[in-house]
Amino acid sequence: AANNQQSGAVESLSGCTKLSGFNVQYNNLTGSLPSLDNNTELAVLDISNNQFTGNLPSFASCSKLQAFDCLVNFIGGGIPNLNNNTQLVTFVCGNNNLTGSIPYLYNNTSMSYFDCSNNLLTDFPSYTILPPQHKIPTTLILFSAAGNNLTTASVNNISDAFYATFSGSVVPFGLIDITGGTNAPPDPPQRQQFNELTGS
Repeated sequence: AANNQQSGAVESLSGCTKLSGFNVQYNNLTGSLPSLDNNTELAVLDISNNQFTGNLPSFASCSKLQAFDCLVNFIGGGIPNLNNNTQLVTFVCGNNNLTGSIPYLYNNTSMSYFDCSNNLLTDFPSYTILPPQHKIPTTLILFSAAGNNLTTASVNNISDAFYATFSGSVVPFGLIDITGGTNAPPDPPQRQQFNELTGS
């Protein structure tokens, strides 16, 4: 159903208990994304480039989720807790109206791409208050929170979390992009790297 000029709201998915993939990118769909509580087999969910509003649903029941993309919509509210999504590889929620905090990622040990850029996010939680085994995943290739309203404390928390993960060694160039926001540091890594990796 991707790239099909479909419009209107997405009906309930509660009856689709065996649904493993749902791709409706590049349409004109509106309204809120329905509950995913019954979609325990869901592995891929792509609703990018639509006109969805409302808040993101809970992903707690989607323990098999590997990829989520809601890039370029009008979704507000917060990013839900991702601790139960241990198989998650890609989480993209950039270019929306999301607020609040970036969630902890220490349980997402397969994560490669996390992009929450160009939202209204203000906070990044401190990892220093957690047990030492709770760290940013070493599997990450790109973490982008560029174009948000992160506080100075949150920017510092990001630096502390990543340097702790890499045991004080040099964080790979281009891994972190927190440019273009209220308290962003200078000398941005190039976002082109993400585009090349994802083919976008």
